[in-house]
Amino acid sequence: MSVIPDALRSTIISSPLGDLAFTPSTDPVLYYEARVYAEGTTSPLLATKYLGVPSPDPVTGQIKVNLATMLNALSPGNYLVAVAAVGAGGTSEGFSNVFVVPLS
Repeated sequence: MSVIPDALRSTIISSPLGDLAFTPSTDPVLYYEARVYAEGTTSPLLATKYLGVPSPDPVTGQIKVNLATMLNALSPGNYLVAVAAVGAGGTSEGFSNVFVVPLS
């Protein structure tokens, strides 16, 4: 069972300040996790952050989190952040736009 619909992959938004917004899964989710990879790779996993299940913004319907602290702890470079939705049926990832560290 896919936890994040395929449509989520095109709806993740990122900003250079470490803000990340994503559409919540319509499937049951135990928690979300941010996973950082070097641009163009999916291995190795460089950093993770437990996001829990934040409430969506009532106006936009998007879940918004700030990853600046986690990203700024990395070496300068280009990174992708995957939002992983973890549910009873498994885990699925959707990728962000590229973050450039140090964040500007």
